[in-house]
Amino acid sequence: MLPAIDALPEDEREVFDLMRVPAVTQAEAAWVLGVSSVTVKRRLSRGLRLLTEQPADIRPGEKPPDAI
Repeated sequence: MLPAIDALPEDEREVFDLMRVPAVTQAEAAWVLGVSSVTVKRRLSRGLRLLTEQPADIRPGEKPPDAI
């Protein structure tokens, strides 16, 4: 999972790191990054969407489609 997070575009990775690792609020992440809370929310959503598009081998407990 960590390599997939590292592969995110820089803006999305920054927000993801701030929001998910140390668990800061969107407002705090916005302040740190110098952007609006709406921008943080948009980047987080995009980052999560990009991660869900990654191969199943980085999502524990989920079988790849050809293994079913």
